[in-house]
Amino acid sequence: MRGYGGDCAVCCPKNTWRRLFHKIWTIQALFQYNLRGRLATEGWDTGRSESQIVPVILGSPERTMEISSKLRDRGIWAPSIRPPSVPAGESLLRLGFTAGHTGELVERLLETLKVIGRHPGPDMRDIPI
Repeated sequence: MRGYGGDCAVCCPKNTWRRLFHKIWTIQALFQYNLRGRLATEGWDTGRSESQIVPVILGSPERTMEISSKLRDRGIWAPSIRPPSVPAGESLLRLGFTAGHTGELVERLLETLKVIGRHPGPDMRDIPI
């Protein structure tokens, strides 16, 4: 098996690859859009991105670092993106999707975000973490 169109094409017909790719893309899209909708329902700002990257815009770099750290402490990788990578006031968590993510992982992320801060606002001092 060398890559997507190499020697494996001998044992896997082209349509099999197309069906597999379509299935993986569909699963990723469902997780991504389901997560966006559920995050928005909980009051999190996910911006306008339509890629497999789901941003959670938090505003301040300090707040973003704190939430990213709390997620990491709970086994969830959500890197923080801060200035100068994004404009001041638009620091965010970068949630990336792959075909390896499951519904259970998405649920765990959502539940953990609820514990960390149910309703994000401009100041997180009064939200227990």
